[in-house]
Amino acid sequence: MRMQRQANVAEGLLAIVCLTVQALGMPSGDPIETRFRNAQLALAEHRYDIAAREFEAIIGMDAGLAGAHANLGVARYLQADYNRAATAFRRALELDPSLKNAELYLGLSQARAGKIEEALPSLSQGFWNAGDDPWRLQGGLLLAELYSARQEDEKLVDVVRALKQAFPKNADVLYMAYRLYSDMGARAISDLVREAPGSARLHQVTAELLVSEGDYPRAVRQYRKALELAPQLPGANRALAVAILNSSPDEAGIREAQQALERELSLNPRDAESVYQMGEISWRRGNEDAALELYAKAVELQPRFSEGLIAIGKALIARGDFERAARHLQDALQIDSENEVAHYRLAQAYRQLGRVDEAVKQLEEFRRIRSTSEALGAIYRQVQRSTVSSGDLGTEGAR
Repeated sequence: MRMQRQANVAEGLLAIVCLTVQALGMPSGDPIETRFRNAQLALAEHRYDIAAREFEAIIGMDAGLAGAHANLGVARYLQADYNRAATAFRRALELDPSLKNAELYLGLSQARAGKIEEALPSLSQGFWNAGDDPWRLQGGLLLAELYSARQEDEKLVDVVRALKQAFPKNADVLYMAYRLYSDMGARAISDLVREAPGSARLHQVTAELLVSEGDYPRAVRQYRKALELAPQLPGANRALAVAILNSSPDEAGIREAQQALERELSLNPRDAESVYQMGEISWRRGNEDAALELYAKAVELQPRFSEGLIAIGKALIARGDFERAARHLQDALQIDSENEVAHYRLAQAYRQLGRVDEAVKQLEEFRRIRSTSEALGAIYRQVQRSTVSSGDLGTEGAR
């Protein structure tokens, strides 16, 4: 892994070396230009000791070449000789302060050498000024590690957010984001347990964790306790209704869920998710017209409500209106392309419209996402259990 990262860095720096050669403006065969090309070749072949000797020779011929010092720093860094790398980058910046990339490289070298206090200003400034520099990812990950160790959460959040925007598919970045948000969540719950052990919010959090594990009956009990303490707790009545519908699908359970949703809507008449759940209750009771009306109202309240659009598609398929169903399901996938239900429903609509090839593609997407979501679900449940167990929430959470 380390060798691969070094190779990527060296490849990214070749363009810098070439620009430095061109900037020299020397005739072909000049000794400095020849040594620059030799150093470039050595970097490309990962012969960093040879590259370092070539750059040192160039500096011996002309100590004022900032690019030679910077690239000597690169070679030293790739040799893990971080102190001498930092010295080279620092000299490069003294000669040419406009070398913004050298600021990032200096910070990396100082940090790897264990000089954290010296590294942070250079590493931070270099990271935010780096643009699409090939070392920005490495610098950002290291900066995030340092902020994490120092518990500087606000700065850490900013860096991770920037990394996710710049490198949205990078596994190291995604892992860093997971660690950040899971750690922050765990600390927040720990604080909640300590500061408000009998609060409605703690019961609500406990219920949400139980829902994530599929334990709806116990989640229902926790939501009820939360609402006993805070009857107007935002979203709690709706969450109670959903938990009841998942744990008690009989008519008594449906009636209780409906009453909870009515309470939620009395507090917030524009709650699209509660309106949608009322539509689901109508659907369960076989009142498809009322369900479709409620689904449409939910989407009117929240136009980018993918679950509402999928529900409209479901109702229109039941009516045989496959063209309109397909349009709503396509809109849902524009919002949430990884929604397996939307792909499945759209496959149904396409098949009824005779668009067989497109139906097959949608089914393939459904199967792919279902397989992935099952694996992720298992991981997520394991993470929830290991991050905060019911015992961590006090005896109430375990009941």
